Amino acid sequence: MIKDQKKCPSCGAVNDKKAKFCVKCGTALPEAPDGIKCKSCGTLNDLASRFCKNCGNPLKGKTKGKTKQKQAAKKTNTPLIAGFVVLGLILMYLVFQDMGASRGSDPSQLEQVSNNAVLEAKVREVASEFVCACGSCEEEALVDCECPTAQQERNFIRQKLQSGQSKEAVVKAVKERFGWAKSDMKVSKKINPAANLPDVLSNPNSQTSGKILASLQDRPRIIAQFECPCGQCDIDELKDCSCEHPKGAKEVKGFIDRKIAEGRFTPNEIVGLVETVYGHRK
Repeated sequence: MIKDQKKCPSCGAVNDKKAKFCVKCGTALPEAPDGIKCKSCGTLNDLASRFCKNCGNPLKGKTKGKTKQKQAAKKTNTPLIAGFVVLGLILMYLVFQDMGASRGSDPSQLEQVSNNAVLEAKVREVASEFVCACGSCEEEALVDCECPTAQQERNFIRQKLQSGQSKEAVVKAVKERFGWAKSDMKVSKKINPAANLPDVLSNPNSQTSGKILASLQDRPRIIAQFECPCGQCDIDELKDCSCEHPKGAKEVKGFIDRKIAEGRFTPNEIVGLVETVYGHRK
């Protein structure tokens, strides 16, 4: 329909803009406004106007469509934004999972259990003669411990048995590499050297069967006679090292503390025990 025409509401015929009655059916035609009427003051404004020329009030008839368009755009964008946020969170989760896996899943450290029941029984039999060598598992039995060090030790046992070595040879190899054989030490709770200990430990003159027992005062002298036996750190002196490697400084010092706590060894006897189990005496 042309801009200067208006449509009959009764028959639909197109009439001149200024016609008052339909030329086809005679129905009275409504007046066609020449602009937008302000709802506030009633002033008729141009069709292109957005605000009333008389009072400045927004001409809602002109802006209503745009408002609806903006609302529709917001409704359309909201699910899209939410989708991107969810996708971002999923990607972050996968990245962190991958980082955690790469840090904690070194194939050389994870236990590789075989399907050979006979072999696995022999692995457990050898492992039952040792405690975990990590130094931080409260001396849990090697056969039961699940820390990375324990898994590495059992892998070592498994490989030796698969190569055809006897149980005795494997036990000896484990002793030499990891130590902590039950036959070489009395498995007991770890102690804090600063804790309250029996008088025999704090008194350097305590005697049992005529021999002077080791006390905490002898600890520095005993430690000073050894180098760190782990072979993995750059610190030679045991007294200066605090590494947690297998057969490392923490493990050796803990062994010395336990022997002092037992209250039945002289300083020289403890030195001999440390040398037997770990070596590396200066």
